[in-house]
Amino acid sequence: MSKPRAGDAQPGAAEYDAAVLEAVGAGDWLCVVELLAEVKLLKFRLPDTTVMAASRALCEGGQWGRGAGLLEDAILAGASCDDATLRSVIGACDAAATAVGDASTATRAAKAATGILDAVASTDDEAEAPGWARNAVARLLARAGDYDGAEAALDALMREEVAVEGRTFTVIAAELLRAGEGDRAEVVLECRDYL
Repeated sequence: MSKPRAGDAQPGAAEYDAAVLEAVGAGDWLCVVELLAEVKLLKFRLPDTTVMAASRALCEGGQWGRGAGLLEDAILAGASCDDATLRSVIGACDAAATAVGDASTATRAAKAATGILDAVASTDDEAEAPGWARNAVARLLARAGDYDGAEAALDALMREEVAVEGRTFTVIAAELLRAGEGDRAEVVLECRDYL
């Protein structure tokens, strides 16, 4: 679908759905962003599969913040999130926080990932984010300098008997050490050794 011109009939939701999928297929994340802005303005609702594909495409295009925001909004609006999309978006947040190495990016990535997991939890009393995603958020919180949040996330994983990945302990302990919190890092590593 090309951009509508003056005098053209306004495309409907089905045309926008096709256009978003075409842009996703072409890897044109900028077009995806523009089309999604129009969809929002026109108050159209796209199929969940299209929204998930758009969210993944944005993350793959380096627009992890937009992809995460789109996913969170979609989940809160009642969309069902598939595992591939959740992995793509949380993974993109994790990669951004790790690659850039700047606290501001890590903080934004941690907030984005936490927002997604909160959205998953808020949509259904039975819904719970997968353990791997909760591990990733704990690591993101540590990289963002939110050591209390990281330790709380780690505590929740252990208390709820969710499998804690070895690297989650390692990342949290390393970030605590980097911040001069050796005693706290030691406690985290003792927990790892205990489990």
